Amino acid sequence: MLRNKLQRFKLFKKISSLLAPMTPRIDFDLQSFSVLESHFAGDQDEYLTQFRIKYALDELIESELTDTARLLRVMHWVHHLWQHNGQNTPSQNDAMTIVAEAAQGQQFRCVEYAIVLATALAALGFPARILSLMTQDVEHKRSSAGHVVTEVYLHDLAKWVMADAQWNMIPILNQQAVNALELTQAIDQAEVHLSLLSTTPIKAKYYLKWIKPYLYYFTTRLEHRYDFNTNATQIRLMPIGAKVPKVFQRKHPISAATMTHVLADFYPDKDRIKII
Repeated sequence: MLRNKLQRFKLFKKISSLLAPMTPRIDFDLQSFSVLESHFAGDQDEYLTQFRIKYALDELIESELTDTARLLRVMHWVHHLWQHNGQNTPSQNDAMTIVAEAAQGQQFRCVEYAIVLATALAALGFPARILSLMTQDVEHKRSSAGHVVTEVYLHDLAKWVMADAQWNMIPILNQQAVNALELTQAIDQAEVHLSLLSTTPIKAKYYLKWIKPYLYYFTTRLEHRYDFNTNATQIRLMPIGAKVPKVFQRKHPISAATMTHVLADFYPDKDRIKII
């Protein structure tokens, strides 16, 4: 009798798995053109100059021959400034403060890794931005509905590339660094040539499984300044047909943003990257 119950249970599980809804396909508009521009502070910005000199960033990358190698070197430095702590926040949300407080033993979140890496790259002359990722069920989860990484425009590749300084990782597809949307597509298509570039041991299979749910809503700013007095317009890339999220983790209002499904809106080419 027990054997028959086990057989029926296994059959029920098999049928249930066949009837379970498939993960919805994530589609974006890959064809439309865009006139949106993104503005970035240049490396002559006073704050960026101070940051570059104080932390000897030119010396940090002087032996590297490619932009990917330079990114990897800077990310390695940021990753090792502190141990991750998902609950702690700095007294001020700028890179200079974060690094100074990390030197005093403070530990911070993914957000702070992204801020420091973006600032360091901007100080070295790269258009760099903080990229907020949110899960499809961001409104209903009590926790772990978001993650924050950095994206940077690498001049020698003429493309945007994602870097996760918390994990000390750059996604690589067919031996070239990729951005967050390209990572999303590669995971969705189960690309066999998808790997991770890192200076520390990391299990690619574990990270890719972990990051996948976060790759649904992408948010960044259109203005990237370091005067800290301006409220920059945000832009949010979302799949075609996706719901516009209003609340983060059930109770925190999600800030307003320009919504788009258009890839070109979110990933400006070099002609729409303006240095200010």
